[in-house]
Amino acid sequence: MISKTLSLVTLFVVAQAATNLDYSKVHLLDYKPNGNTWLFRTNLPMVDGAFAYDKLRGYMAQRAAEINVSFPSADQALKISDFSLLNWFEEPDLLTTEQTFFKENPTLGDFSFQQIAGSLLNPNDYNEENLRIFYILAMDNGGERLPTLMKTFYSQIHDHIPSTPTAYIIHGKNGTERTGEIAGTYIGLLLVDGVQAWTGQKMAWL
Repeated sequence: MISKTLSLVTLFVVAQAATNLDYSKVHLLDYKPNGNTWLFRTNLPMVDGAFAYDKLRGYMAQRAAEINVSFPSADQALKISDFSLLNWFEEPDLLTTEQTFFKENPTLGDFSFQQIAGSLLNPNDYNEENLRIFYILAMDNGGERLPTLMKTFYSQIHDHIPSTPTAYIIHGKNGTERTGEIAGTYIGLLLVDGVQAWTGQKMAWL
């Protein structure tokens, strides 16, 4: 399992508008030691309107290498399981681009999505004594079933043994609000104390 220190570091990502894949938004959230599964957060994995498989793969390899985590080399097989948080009503073209890429390249991975709103509550409005309350509220935000979803991701990383090494990615468009909600929930619920996770999440949320 990923270390507490690394988990918190991945949350300290300053928000910035970005529509092309941005290395500063790609972070390793979790992985299975001596296994073949990894979980990353990122922003929209596209460059100039096209799905950026090779660039994304290279960025993930760089992030893994920074902390001495094994990751498939460029000549080895790797599937990317793309979990998108985009809004079908507001961002249909982006969703279609992702969906089409994996439909045309099934050996490179798969695509799924769940529309979430992100939280309207800003962690920066809370002091640390109230962050636990904020965390509990976010757990039940808008019926988005985040705890159940996070446990599914955790099981994919730690219990599932895919025949091909698989990198799971979670992303919205800018890699901040929606992606931040998922990353903070995953780390706070499954990896470290919730208050610590939300303290770090304050800089990554909006």
